Amino acid sequence: MLLSRLIRSRVGRFLLVVTTIFALVLGMTLTVYADKGTPATPGARLSAATYTSISGNPLTILVATDGSAQVYYTGQSGGQFYDGGEALCDHGDFLWAGGVAYGPDFADANRSSAGNDPTPLTEVSQSGLTGDGSAGNPWVITTTLGAGQTGVQETQTVTYVNGQQYYRVDATLSNTSQTATTVTFFHAADLYLQGSDNGYGYYNASTGGVGGYNQAQNWYIVFQPITAATRYEEDGYGTIWDHISSGSTPGPGLDNSINPAYLDNGAGLQWSDIALAPSQVGGISAYRGVISAITVSFYVAFGVSPEQILPTPTPTGTVVPPTATPTVVAPTATPTVVATPTPTVGPPLTWVSGAVVIDADGDGVADPGEIGMGGVTLIISSNGWSATTRTGLGGFYDFAGLRRGKYNITITLPGGYTNTSPLTRTVEVDGYNPVLGVNFGINVPATSTPQPTAVPTPTAVVAALPAVLPKVGDPLPLVGILSSAITMLAAGTWLWRHKS
Repeated sequence: MLLSRLIRSRVGRFLLVVTTIFALVLGMTLTVYADKGTPATPGARLSAATYTSISGNPLTILVATDGSAQVYYTGQSGGQFYDGGEALCDHGDFLWAGGVAYGPDFADANRSSAGNDPTPLTEVSQSGLTGDGSAGNPWVITTTLGAGQTGVQETQTVTYVNGQQYYRVDATLSNTSQTATTVTFFHAADLYLQGSDNGYGYYNASTGGVGGYNQAQNWYIVFQPITAATRYEEDGYGTIWDHISSGSTPGPGLDNSINPAYLDNGAGLQWSDIALAPSQVGGISAYRGVISAITVSFYVAFGVSPEQILPTPTPTGTVVPPTATPTVVAPTATPTVVATPTPTVGPPLTWVSGAVVIDADGDGVADPGEIGMGGVTLIISSNGWSATTRTGLGGFYDFAGLRRGKYNITITLPGGYTNTSPLTRTVEVDGYNPVLGVNFGINVPATSTPQPTAVPTPTAVVAALPAVLPKVGDPLPLVGILSSAITMLAAGTWLWRHKS
């Protein structure tokens, strides 16, 4: 009764109009917000892994954006690594960082061999194919991958010279966070030996190369370290994956063994406990003798015998240890236990590292606040031997596997840059201790700045600005809401008075 009398009264009708207007305005605001949709999760993988191809002879290499790579050999059907019928395959780079195991996205594309899927590495970028395949200008593909929120990144550089039966991988591991960390790095695969899923194990104690060969003993796949590896293993493919990870949890690691049986095998190399310093924001420096980036290098080779497919021995000072007679486990009808080969102890090895920085003040010194430059070529040489590398993320570089001696390191200036430090630096290596901070400064030469021509001050013109409409996702302005409400209220009051 009281409610009906209130509605029939002038005050009641006035309140009804106001309430209706408020409901309309509120509904408009909620409609605008409802159209925003669900925001994407930061860092979410938006698409499946893709790849860039190196189409050479005899190797065609598909370098994927998740750290994996498939290889096809001219004259053979199918890939050199298990692929489950897909272009992508069970072969690539893995790492442990922050207590988590990361690796290629094996759960994608039905790659069913690797049952213990690690956390997928996140694609940061992948370059297009550069070079022409010649020895002086090899084909190169560079892929940068991230390990979750750890700040650890891998810049993977794949290099191939047409006609060779092997390609080179340089994996630069860097720490972009402000906290020191330790990384363990792997390269491993489920081998597919000339169309056969089974094979025997191969290990060379002198070079550290590990892999497998087929039953006819006329086809080999070998991973040969350039940077000395900590561990190796050949065994059933499932054992290799289990030793790297159980899902996102790191496994026990590779165990320095070769399985003598003829089996569906896999193989891998491991570089353990790589200490990376915190990233120096805008600067290049050492942190308690530890650098914030280091490069791990190795060859991936295919062919009828390791001696024919891998690089030939080189003089003292090379980053590739001399090739020796391989230790091969002979196939037997009844598998027998074969003692694990003991690696030959050779001369001690160490490395030289530094960075190329854009030297803003031109003093030839890498100062805090100066930025490193990636992609710069450097050459190390000694007594007629030489090797080449490129700077990676943050301008860092290193030459690993060096024995005692004197080395010259020379920078190749990028186009348009001049040097602010000597083009060549000479270092003494004792074979035990790394030589850090061999930095190079570059800069763009200063040019004269023309004086600007005076321009008359334009006469100000006042014009009415058009009304700005709200975009989808923007809340309606408070002033607009109030003005709309007042306008509608006035109209409602006028109608109410005239009807009364």
